[in-house]
Formats: sequence, structure tokens, C-alpha cells
Amino acid sequence: MPSQLFLIAADGSRTEVDPKHKFEGLTIDWRGEGSVVEIHEGAKFRGSKLILGHRSTVRIDDSRERGVFDGVVVWLGGAGAVDVNLTIGHSFSMFGGGQIFLRDESKLSVVIGDDVMISTNVVIQASDGHIIRDASGEMVNAAHDPSIVIGDHVWIGRNVLINKNVRLPLGTIVGSGSVVTKKFETENAAIAGNPAKVVREGLFWERKHNI
Repeated sequence: MPSQLFLIAADGSRTEVDPKHKFEGLTIDWRGEGSVVEIHEGAKFRGSKLILGHRSTVRIDDSRERGVFDGVVVWLGGAGAVDVNLTIGHSFSMFGGGQIFLRDESKLSVVIGDDVMISTNVVIQASDGHIIRDASGEMVNAAHDPSIVIGDHVWIGRNVLINKNVRLPLGTIVGSGSVVTKKFETENAAIAGNPAKVVREGLFWERKHNI
């Protein structure tokens, strides 16, 4: 089955375009078949790349006045992985050195909400990248589904690693250099450290400047 590329208008209508369609600031590398990419006509990119294996799905909403993919690499599939899904809400920004990996394991899913701001050199990885088995041959490091959920209005600082099976609720602030390895339930909290833990609650960050 051939891969498909759709542009999403402000009214939600979908228009299929040639997969070779050129986006300013974005390169799409189709390495497999059966993938579907939906990009809102208001999404903004600078020096970014999307790599797709077999049967991957990507949905990217409108960047609006605050969002941009600036120097980001997004990689789905690889090593035979299929049914890998990434959804990104509106007003999403991620900057130089940013990487989002859903690779080497099937049925991975990453969901990122609205108004999420991610600083430089942040890595979001939905799996360990390689399968580990015990003596009986059973896989012991499988990711859950969805593997990563980042809620609305989350701010992630520089040089952060977001690992598989992570949940970040509404309003979370992630301190620079943190390694996030688990689910968090407390909204509007700051987390930091390796592994990250809640360091302060009841915080409400503001995002006033445009990109």
C-alpha cells in the first residue's frame, strides 16, 4: 500500500497531495510503505526532518503564532517495526538538537498535547531502541501503549531525556538536564533530577513571547 500525505485546512478538511510535496523547512524521508502523514497547513518548520518506516502515522497540528519545529529530527519505524503513531497538538515548539524516536518496536504511540514548549537538545524516545529478552526468550523491555503522553502546556528544559512509559500532566515544568522515567500525576508541578521527581507543586508558567 502506498504512503499518503494530507494537508489539513483550518476547517478540518483533508486534501491529499503528492508525497513528494515540498514543505518549507521540512524534509520527509519515506523509507517504507503504508504510512500516513497529516500536517496542518499552519504548521511551521525550520531545518527539520521526518523519517518514516512502514505503516507509520503522523499528525501535526497548526503551529499558530508560538509554535515551530526548529532543527528537529522525528523518526518512526525501522527494524521491521509497524503501526507506530505520533500525534502533536497545536502551538508545539521544539528546538535545535531535538529528536523524537518511535523506532525498532511495533505499536509505539506518542501523544503530545497543545501549547507544549521544548528547549534545545531534548530527546523523546518511545522505546529502548533495542529488544532485550530473558533466558526463556520473552521480551522484558516492551513499551506500553501509548508509550509517552505529554499533556497540554508542558515546558521541557534543555538537555532532557524523556524515556518510554512516561506521562507528563497539564502544566508540568521539566528542569534542564533531567531524565524522566515514569508517570507523573500532579498537574502544574516542577520535576527535576535523574531520575526526575517532583520538586515543587502549584506552579503556573507563562508563555508570552512568539517564536
